[in-house]
Amino acid sequence: MLRVILSQMDDTYGSAPVTVGELRTLILEVVRAELAAIRGSVMDTGTAAIYVGLAKQTMYNHRSQGTGPTAHKHGRKTVYYAADLDSWLAKRIASAE
Repeated sequence: MLRVILSQMDDTYGSAPVTVGELRTLILEVVRAELAAIRGSVMDTGTAAIYVGLAKQTMYNHRSQGTGPTAHKHGRKTVYYAADLDSWLAKRIASAE
């Protein structure tokens, strides 16, 4: 992913100085594109943690306490689907009002 970011920086800015805000925007665009690519796929715990913005250990903790998103077993692996993660996130988000 870093190579993609650096390549896009070079294409967009060349050798001109880049502000922190521009770099942040570029990184967010690349990360969103990567997440969109995995959205329809099955995710392991590490990828699911990145998807929801939590640490991998936090995902393990939620699963063991029964407070996490719906997990599925595929053989020995525990996997998550994007729809389950989105649903779980929607329930966790509190209104700002």
